[in-house]
Amino acid sequence: MKITLGIVGPEDLVQRVQEQVRSTSPVLIEIKPFHTHLFEEIKQIAKELAESCDILLFTGPGAYELYKAEEAKLNLEVPPVSVYVRYDGSALYRILYELAMESGGDTSRFTPFAIDRLPPDEIDESLREVKLQDEKVIVINEITSSSTYDWSDIHEQHFLAGHSK
Repeated sequence: MKITLGIVGPEDLVQRVQEQVRSTSPVLIEIKPFHTHLFEEIKQIAKELAESCDILLFTGPGAYELYKAEEAKLNLEVPPVSVYVRYDGSALYRILYELAMESGGDTSRFTPFAIDRLPPDEIDESLREVKLQDEKVIVINEITSSSTYDWSDIHEQHFLAGHSK
């Protein structure tokens, strides 16, 4: 019996997860990729996701949270098992590394910066390890919206006010 695994998120992340799954159990798992560009797209495909997959793997918490809210409205007898890839400090390390390489190691070219969706303790630990001061980061955790535009607006507000680069 094959299990249908829906992988949901931006195309690049979906492809990475797809490659990892295929390398482990390609015979037992049928993969259905669902590429999204905005969190809001989940509302439009929630029914298709729920009806066509046994398991749903979201590439981050935002789309997962939005799906779970929509799933509750679908009144499914047996919804698919759904999980998400939890972001951790490694995501922050990766982007800090890329920014440092682009700026020739001059952190003042990209600090202060705003960050969201990571637990504050992970942010603190990561910044401490790479010797960036806490005052060089704005942690955004107060948004409860799943709107891509709401998240980008708050980052833009910090940027336009000169609080972040």
